[in-house]
Amino acid sequence: MKRLGVLLFFALFLVFCNNNVPEKVDFNILFTTDVRGEVKGCGCRVGGGNLLQRAEQLEITKKMYPNHILVDGGHFIYGNGTLPRLKWQNYIKLYDMLGYDIVNVTPFDFKDGLEEFKNEIKKYDIDFISASLIDSKTKKYIFKPYVIKEININGLKFKVGFIGLFEDLWFGAFPINRQNNVTVRNIEDVIKTDVKNLRDKVDILVALSYSKWELNINYAKKYPYFDIIISGNGITNKKYKVGQTLLTRAHNIAKFIGNIKLEVSKNKDIVKDDVEFISVDKDGPISDKMNEFLKKEENINLKH
Repeated sequence: MKRLGVLLFFALFLVFCNNNVPEKVDFNILFTTDVRGEVKGCGCRVGGGNLLQRAEQLEITKKMYPNHILVDGGHFIYGNGTLPRLKWQNYIKLYDMLGYDIVNVTPFDFKDGLEEFKNEIKKYDIDFISASLIDSKTKKYIFKPYVIKEININGLKFKVGFIGLFEDLWFGAFPINRQNNVTVRNIEDVIKTDVKNLRDKVDILVALSYSKWELNINYAKKYPYFDIIISGNGITNKKYKVGQTLLTRAHNIAKFIGNIKLEVSKNKDIVKDDVEFISVDKDGPISDKMNEFLKKEENINLKH
C-alpha cells in the first residue's frame, strides 16, 4: 500500500511538471558567415562598422534574445578583408571574447599550420567542428564532426545538432590541404552518413555549410534531413525556404549579424521560423573592452 502511494505521488508530480512546461518557447541562433578576418570595417553607409561596433552590437543582441546560440559558418580568419590584419591566434581569442559557441572550420582558417591551429583552439570552450575535413592518412576526423546542444528554456527541453560542412571548390584551399595532409569529403557522402545518423539524435538539425548558395539549395531539395542550413560564401543577406528547410546566409566581412528566430513547441517541433539581419553600423555604439584588447595585443586603436 505504501509503495502504491509513492508511485501515485510520482505520477502526480510528473503530470504537474508536464503541465508547467510552456506550450512554446522562443529560441534564437545568431550567426555570422565569411568574416574573413575583417577588423576595420568597410565604412559603408549600411553595415560598415568595425570590430568594435560588431562586438557591441552582439552584446546588445544577446541581451535582447537571451535564449540563443552564437555560431560562425566558416572562413573566419583569413581572406581579403581590409587592413589591419591581426595575428591569427588573436582572431580565435576575439571569438572567445565575443562569446561564440560553435565555429565551422574551413582550410582557410588554418593557413598557418593545422597542428598549430589545433593546439590553439584547445585553450577555449568554443566547439570547432567539421564533418568534411579528415586526415589524408588515417581517414579520421580532424575536428569534431558535429556537436549537440541540449537546450532547456523554462522546462521545455530539446536537442539541437550542428554539423560542419565544407565544399571542395576553392583553389585557395588546395595547397593548404595538401601541406597539412587534409582530405575534403564529398558533401553528399557526409549527408548520407553523418547527417542521416545525426538526424535521429536531435530535435532540430542545423548545417553550417560553407558551400555555394545554389548547391545548398540543391542539398535541401534532395535530402530532407535539415531544419536549417546556414550557408557560407556570399556577399548578400539571403533567406529561402525549401519545404520545411530554412536556408540563410549573412553578408560577408560581418557587415550584418544574422538572427534566426524560432518558436519551438512543446512537442519539440519548429512551429515558426524567420530571419532578421542586424546591421553593424559605423556610427553604432562601440566596445571599449575590445578596443583595449586590440591596443594591448596589436597596438591598434579603432576608437576615433
